[in-house]
Parts: sequence; C-alpha cells; structure tokens
Amino acid sequence: MARSRYTKYRLVAEPLGLKQLDVYRSGKREIVRLMDIRTGKVYVVELPRPRNEIPLDEYEAFLKKAIGLR
Repeated sequence: MARSRYTKYRLVAEPLGLKQLDVYRSGKREIVRLMDIRTGKVYVVELPRPRNEIPLDEYEAFLKKAIGLR
C-alpha cells in the first residue's frame, strides 16, 4: 500500500517527542493536533498555510515555535 504524501510531515513530529493525532482541513487552513508523548498534553496548532506548501524544515521550526520547544 502506498503511503500518503503527508506521512513525511507526521514523521517530522516524532523526533520532537510528539505524536500527530489528526489534521483538520478547511479551505486554505489546516489545524494539526499533536500530543506530547511524555506528558500526554495535547497541542492544537494552526498552520499558516497547507502542509504541502511548507518545506519540512520550515514545518519542524514552526512546530517547535508553536509548542515552545527549542
């Protein structure tokens, strides 16, 4: 079975200690729910544009900034 083109974005979150729960799409807006694996805390992150328009390194930096990681 072929992997989704969005799998690579889910895999970016894992080394940060985050598990991607789900993604809500509404027009040009995407909201990603992430769970901190260690604490169980859930973060809701609204992306500035759809994931397929964001390079992986920029996506990782945006997630870190949104949840307060360094």
